[in-house]
Amino acid sequence: MAISRSINVEELLQRYAVGDRDFSFINIEGSDELYRANLSGINLSNSSVGEIFMEGSNLSGANFKGTQLGQTCL
Repeated sequence: MAISRSINVEELLQRYAVGDRDFSFINIEGSDELYRANLSGINLSNSSVGEIFMEGSNLSGANFKGTQLGQTCL
């Protein structure tokens, strides 16, 4: 299955804050706003996550199966 849509980091964080954890099949690129973010349980399966700085983030229980992590710092 192909990437269905693109979102920005702000939208991801807003949706995550209200309980959304399913971000599968999306494209998100280029931000350091996820540094030390709490993203536990996030589902980024089959997504494209490029040039994102996620160092120090809580990724416990995260699903990255099939995710393209081009130049992403975890």
